[in-house]
Amino acid sequence: MRISTNQLYRQSIDTIIDRQNRLSDLDEKIASGKKLINPSDDPVGAVRVIGMTAELAAYEQYARNIDLARAQISQEETALAQAGDTMQRVRELIVQANNATLNDSNRHAIATEIDSLNDELMALANTKDATGEYLFGGFQADTAPFSRNAGVVQYNGDQGQRLVRIGTTAQVASRDNGFSVFQQIPTGNGTFAMDASNSNAGNAVMSGSVSGTFVPDTYTIEFIQATPTDPVTYEVRDSSAALVTSGDYSDGDTIDFAGAQMRFKGTPADGDTFTVETSTNRDIFSSIDDIVALLDNPAPDSPNEARLHTRLNEALQTIDSAMGHFLDVRAELGVRLNRLDNQEDVNEGATLQVKKSISAVEDLDYGEAINELNTQLFALEAAQQTYVRITQLSIFNYL
Repeated sequence: MRISTNQLYRQSIDTIIDRQNRLSDLDEKIASGKKLINPSDDPVGAVRVIGMTAELAAYEQYARNIDLARAQISQEETALAQAGDTMQRVRELIVQANNATLNDSNRHAIATEIDSLNDELMALANTKDATGEYLFGGFQADTAPFSRNAGVVQYNGDQGQRLVRIGTTAQVASRDNGFSVFQQIPTGNGTFAMDASNSNAGNAVMSGSVSGTFVPDTYTIEFIQATPTDPVTYEVRDSSAALVTSGDYSDGDTIDFAGAQMRFKGTPADGDTFTVETSTNRDIFSSIDDIVALLDNPAPDSPNEARLHTRLNEALQTIDSAMGHFLDVRAELGVRLNRLDNQEDVNEGATLQVKKSISAVEDLDYGEAINELNTQLFALEAAQQTYVRITQLSIFNYL
């Protein structure tokens, strides 16, 4: 086969151009520090880098979500801590009002301060976060969750709970709705609530506690003394009027029934009744409103004062239930903050691993690249010298 002079020239030039292109690619890679400049450099590696880059972007979003959730949870925790302080002051004022030496004027002054504290509590329940959304509105974050209409507190939010994705398979609640935080407060001691009849004529005051397991029902305690010379007795009946227990009563006695211990102080009149019923959930604002109304209601005689003190004992238990409920929510917030910290550590470890994997695919090995550069330079120089030698070949040199 004959090879023309033009073919030799073209083949040599093509070789030189190829070596120059390789040197240009190497120069670009060395300048950028990347061995994967174009997808054609390593199609499989390019696909892997695209996938890992998307994964890295997801972890960056998780980091932003964690920061957002941490800020909102911390703000909620602060609001509930302040709510707890407000409730503590309400409790102190109730204890103060439960003193038999106070008169109606003294109790009215206390009621005024408690009413003001209730407004403070509602303001905390309407707290906004840094983005201007209401923390306790559920999914209705643009509307104040609590308002008063004709003196009655209304919840304008919903029972939704915001969840934030903080990991590949992990999410956390960044807020709590106001219904679960402020509306679901157990009345009484959280197990049962107590009250005295408005028709009571004696001066007995009731307080209570739980011993063992309370049997849920509505119980009526009635005191009986047919004549002044008869002993005072009592009967406890359930909601079906069935007799639960009975016995004689003396001032300071404790009546035990169905897991409840009810202590009485004072002397009841014949026919005086007290009720003990299963605790229910109620919003804390209405419970405080009732306390204000109770203190603003005059107690001109001994029976009225006795009812007042029984109901203040009940109010104290409700306030304690609310404070305990707020502490439970705060404890859950603490668990979430710990979870954010733990997930953040997991995400940082995963992010580092993804970055290492990306680096292994696309980052340049400078030592290897320099060796390759020297090889390509040598090859280019050889190709150039070969071309020069070929261009000098002629038959006339041998004639």
